Amino acid sequence: MKRRVAITGLGVVSALGGDAESNRTALRAGRSGVRPLRQFPSQKFPVTAGGEVADADLPRGAGRIAALAETALAAALRDARLEPDAAPRPEVAACWALGKPRLDLEQLRGWLDAAAPDAAAPDQLAWLRAQAAAALRRHGHGTAELLARLARRAGAGGAKVACYTACASGNDALGMGKRLIERGEAELVVAGGADSQLDPLSLLEYELLAALAPPREGEAPAAWCRPFDRQRRGFVVGEGAAALVLEAEEHARRRGARPRAWLTGYGSSLDAFGLTKCHPEGRGAAQAMAAALRDAGLRPEDIDYINAHGTGTVLNDRAEAAGIRAVWGEAARAVPISSTKAATGHLIAAASAVEAALTILAMEAGFLPPSLNYREFDPECALNVVAAAEERRWRRALSNGFGFGGQNACVILEAA
Repeated sequence: MKRRVAITGLGVVSALGGDAESNRTALRAGRSGVRPLRQFPSQKFPVTAGGEVADADLPRGAGRIAALAETALAAALRDARLEPDAAPRPEVAACWALGKPRLDLEQLRGWLDAAAPDAAAPDQLAWLRAQAAAALRRHGHGTAELLARLARRAGAGGAKVACYTACASGNDALGMGKRLIERGEAELVVAGGADSQLDPLSLLEYELLAALAPPREGEAPAAWCRPFDRQRRGFVVGEGAAALVLEAEEHARRRGARPRAWLTGYGSSLDAFGLTKCHPEGRGAAQAMAAALRDAGLRPEDIDYINAHGTGTVLNDRAEAAGIRAVWGEAARAVPISSTKAATGHLIAAASAVEAALTILAMEAGFLPPSLNYREFDPECALNVVAAAEERRWRRALSNGFGFGGQNACVILEAA
């Protein structure tokens, strides 16, 4: 029999707020954290808005992704009543989804000045990214260094896993942590995700992919992203982090820890359909959702709510809807579903970790999170989209994370 995996600590920071309660309050009230960018002068830049973290007390002296990750981790450890910087223990592991290192803006300006005139061409972007990654590694800001720092903070002397499966990364980190506990390789895992791509080069990459929602005349940036709406045109990039403390049920009981929720299911798949596109019929998405249900020993009708990947792009939302219909059949029109990306922006590697945390916060408080800006039904999606927060007690949720290239990961969360 598989060991049950409890979630005993939670920390989250996003454009909605710098702690769990401010995120829950904003989500329940239907507020969006998407706003004009302040991290760099963006007035003449193609991308002028995003889900920027503005009100959190982030540590100084660290890179942006590191600061977000450490803030969420510190909150999760406090919530779980664990000591930061504890002596490493072999039964404690760390699994993190960490975004690509951000660029130093002054260094970027120098590279752009020295580059060819067409600095936004794809080959030029690849060269600039390689230069930036090399420079960040030299200064100790690479993924391996950050993972080691987070593991030390959590007292993890066991397995250390870094996940990067694009926008599915956060769920894969949670799923890897679940597997470690179930196999007896860890008693406690600190898992999460952190990312920030609100720098000029990263934003240009998404602009070149034609994935970003174009500004609409007379509309505030908070209204640009419209998941599952018939008039959707793309997503808005954001930043943030979430950390969850996963524990074997017996370990949590021995130390008197109170579960906030249970992590009961995990499923992963790969479409292998294209470099950035998912399968248009949602085949990989359906495979991952079905795998998560099997892992949890559940049927589709046992799920009370789906936190969708829901980026707000025409093709992605349509494919996700097709995948849900393939698993749920006619019941797909009944199960409540929403996407929180219009509230936080798309957090890329951190997206599904933050969305899992938001799902738990909503489940605890007894409301269904809203899919902001949803106005017009799209028959090509044909889902039961929650347009405004609904006060309702519910027990089980599926949270989806579908990444570039058809990388899919889903988790099932159950009320404690």
